[in-house]
Amino acid sequence: MQTRLARALTRGWTAFAHVSGATAIAILIGWVVVEAFSRDGPVIETLGPPKDVTGRVLPSGVLSFVVEFERHAPCPGTVIETFSNVEDKAYIIVTRRPTLSVQPKRYPPTRVNVQLPASVGQGHWKYEQSVQSTCPTYTRTDFFTAFEFEVVAP
Repeated sequence: MQTRLARALTRGWTAFAHVSGATAIAILIGWVVVEAFSRDGPVIETLGPPKDVTGRVLPSGVLSFVVEFERHAPCPGTVIETFSNVEDKAYIIVTRRPTLSVQPKRYPPTRVNVQLPASVGQGHWKYEQSVQSTCPTYTRTDFFTAFEFEVVAP
């Protein structure tokens, strides 16, 4: 009776050890594959400061600038725009809009037009833009641009 019990325990322990070992190997292989295909650098990167910035804009007007950038990974995401009042630092407006997954490459100078939210009134403002990318193995937020502008009376 004891030998049967001992054999059953030995078989059970052997099966458990094999399953545990196979599971550990599978987890290790999965981790190595994910690490091999993940990146540490930026998904999108500007190549210099913005140029040809519209310094004075009417209320609810269009803010415009030219930027040259490089995309390193084809990940969709969200553009986060922040409008902060320079005189009243407590007054901040944040907008979000989706971006598409586009081809990784260096892009020529591109004009960006931003419709001012209705709540951006007269005064001096700082505009900041960042891109939050959602890639298959990671999520990353990259700074895109920042500059000051003025909203003037019509």
